[in-house]
Amino acid sequence: MPDTRGSETEMAISTRLLSLMYDKATPRLRVDELNENSTRYDLAVAAPPDETLVDYWYAWAIITFLSGMFSFVVFLGVVSSRKTRRQPFNLYLIYLMVPDFLFSLLCAMTCLMNAIHGSYWSHWMCNFQQFYVVFGFGANMWLNGVVCFQLHRMLSFSNGRRRYQMPSRRRVTFHSMAVYSWCLFLASWGIYETPKFPFHSGAVTGLGCLPVETDGASTLFFWLVFFPVFAGIPLVYVMWACFDVYRRNLLPPRGKRRLLFIYYARLVGMFVVMWVPSIVLAFVMPISPEYFFAGGTWSHLQGGVSAVVALMKPDILQAVKRFIKCRCDDAEVEKDERFRQQSEDSHGKSLTDAERMRRTSTSMRVSEYDSHYNKSLGDMSFDLEIGPSVGTNKSTELETTPHKEEQTKPEQEGKEDTPSMDTSDGIDGVSRHSRIDQTGQVTIHGSRKNGRRYANEIVIE
Repeated sequence: MPDTRGSETEMAISTRLLSLMYDKATPRLRVDELNENSTRYDLAVAAPPDETLVDYWYAWAIITFLSGMFSFVVFLGVVSSRKTRRQPFNLYLIYLMVPDFLFSLLCAMTCLMNAIHGSYWSHWMCNFQQFYVVFGFGANMWLNGVVCFQLHRMLSFSNGRRRYQMPSRRRVTFHSMAVYSWCLFLASWGIYETPKFPFHSGAVTGLGCLPVETDGASTLFFWLVFFPVFAGIPLVYVMWACFDVYRRNLLPPRGKRRLLFIYYARLVGMFVVMWVPSIVLAFVMPISPEYFFAGGTWSHLQGGVSAVVALMKPDILQAVKRFIKCRCDDAEVEKDERFRQQSEDSHGKSLTDAERMRRTSTSMRVSEYDSHYNKSLGDMSFDLEIGPSVGTNKSTELETTPHKEEQTKPEQEGKEDTPSMDTSDGIDGVSRHSRIDQTGQVTIHGSRKNGRRYANEIVIE
């Protein structure tokens, strides 16, 4: 007597493969059709009634849109600040937020289209959803792993009294583009279905399209090949790095490195707290529409929660505030702040327009001199006479004479103290300080840095 059970099993597998190749949007099985003989693969594709699916899709559309928009606003705030995005670890944060808001906003669009349609939109939409879901999941996990690697390396160098060099912006971009390329490659696996390749994607419980197991070969390939290169390696490394920091007591007691590590450890902690439960609920637990909806909801909140944690960094918070208030860029903000400081004297009194113009003009001419002659200054000081500058466009006449600290100025004795002002500016990484008052005499102190000569202090007396 022929083995009918084996032939029925082969026929069911062939039917599943054909439906995955040509029609992923239509549920092949409903929850009320399950029985005691249903396999794990049947549970993965069994969909609830369409009314329940529509409710789930509307809920996901709202949650993902709010989370994605919040992450997108924080992303724009950081990108709009030139000073903030220059820092390498902030640049990592920018690249981390890209897959977050893309994943959430695209999912909001897909869920809204499905809910309006009353069923899953199309076979093409299913392929597209599994593509951006795999890219969003994988890119976030791998980039968090890269950030964790840099933090662990920094703490290890600090503990061994070795100098740690921050990654350059070019290297940060290279790391991020490499992660993006790798995850785009993984996401392309589920687009074209073929029986010869044991990797498939489909509508899990009818709610959303993800990589799905269809038989024993696809199960082995999913857990032994795809999952490690998709999320397993970065997840295990992050957990090991955190344990190693705790075991070796690598966390410094105080200083900027401790604050930096604590901040990014929160981000990595959010990665573990948000992604691990989502993976367990969506892939490990017995698959059901309720568990899958809970896991998907938790994963969609990850982008918004990471954005909230990012705002705990003061420079990022200020950048986002300036963006929301439509403020100008950092350079303009700093210029306005310096001008505001120049509008008040040392006693906090407001200056007249003529006095403000005189001091502003003098300050601009000193900065012009400083940038013009900073290469020729050595470890000595000079005196520079600057005459009245209001209403004239003549170039400044320079007279350089060695400055002595003990030199006195009898002609200034008996005079009343005139209002003065301290300002600071930075050019080429060298700090410059200037004291400006109404007498019009300038003292410039020169120094060396990295084998080059600079003017690092200007005093107008």
